[in-house]
Amino acid sequence: MRIAAWTWIAALSAVAAPGAAQESAESAKRTADLWKAERATIEKLIAGDAEAERRIVELMTADDDPRWQVGVGAALSVEPEERSPALIAGMIEALLRDVEWSHKQYAADLGVKKGRWEMSSHLARELAVTGNPAVLPAVAWHAAGPMAPILWEHGHAAVPHLLAVALSPRATGGEARDAVLVLASIVSTYGPGAYAEELIEAAALHLDGPPEGWMSAGKHRGGGFPSALEEAIALASVLRTPELTERIEAIAASTPEAIMAQTGYGIVIAKSGPPCARAHLEGTTLPRHFCDPRAWVDGLDYFPEFRKRFREARRNKPGD
Repeated sequence: MRIAAWTWIAALSAVAAPGAAQESAESAKRTADLWKAERATIEKLIAGDAEAERRIVELMTADDDPRWQVGVGAALSVEPEERSPALIAGMIEALLRDVEWSHKQYAADLGVKKGRWEMSSHLARELAVTGNPAVLPAVAWHAAGPMAPILWEHGHAAVPHLLAVALSPRATGGEARDAVLVLASIVSTYGPGAYAEELIEAAALHLDGPPEGWMSAGKHRGGGFPSALEEAIALASVLRTPELTERIEAIAASTPEAIMAQTGYGIVIAKSGPPCARAHLEGTTLPRHFCDPRAWVDGLDYFPEFRKRFREARRNKPGD
């Protein structure tokens, strides 16, 4: 379904974090001005004009927030089946640039503007349903909602890209959490493949709590909540090395206070760890979705529209 560029532009006036209010107002004005200046280009893009497409790719791959937003909004307004390989390549690069931008925002304690967050999430979904493995490095940073089971369906092809997120000091708690849970689902279905060592490293990192200064560490603004503790327990439970099992046993026997002291995670996360660990050790009902290593197995059943689009794309492009 095509979403008009004008709809996206209207969403870009969403309120930013208080510390960035003036910057947001200036950015919103620049975005509105740029939209007016490029309106004819966007109309030509939708009509299939090659020169307009080159201009839109230039905009959405620029290191400039208003240009990125106008360019991505224009690309999303093109019907999926009418997007050229060059436009899709530009959309992939734009999503990777958004990851860089959002990390800079978190590091500066500015937060991410709601309108841009919604646009980047929609961009990730539109790329994921293409079924093209080329989108995996970018989509791995958005491993939630319908993107999670799509990543699972890629199997081992998605693992190195999800590991890049789980093992990145720049990944926020939410990004790490989502990546680790998809990894657990992949391993529970396909096994660790050639990635056993790195998967063990990722599970151990988030069981112990990332080092201070990591975006997913408990004390960092960008990653204090959520964190990947439950998801790391899920991943460790399917890897089941002696070292990881020992860690799960220690968490199961710990108090929330001890977990907080050990990992740096907040009280909400610390409280969720022991029941998750005990359920895995005892083979009882898992307490939460985030604790289940098979959370995303066949998860596209929850998103029928995306399941249909993804599987049709895979059938139509078997060589991608």
